[in-house]
Amino acid sequence: METFKKIKMSKEKRYVATYTVYVYAKDDNHARSKAKMIESKEREKYPAQDCKVEKLESAPFASFDIREVSLN
Repeated sequence: METFKKIKMSKEKRYVATYTVYVYAKDDNHARSKAKMIESKEREKYPAQDCKVEKLESAPFASFDIREVSLN
């Protein structure tokens, strides 16, 4: 909480950075687990930043067969 207060009280501007991360996994559950692990590691590394997995999709290489995967 202390880190958040320091950032909030400073004169820094707030920005949104959007990333695409390709996660290679055995199946949907493995991909979900890896995505959440990356999210967790980023939150540990940068606790004042809000990092979250917003969407997970199966996107085979060189294919237009993209399918959304549940985050639950």
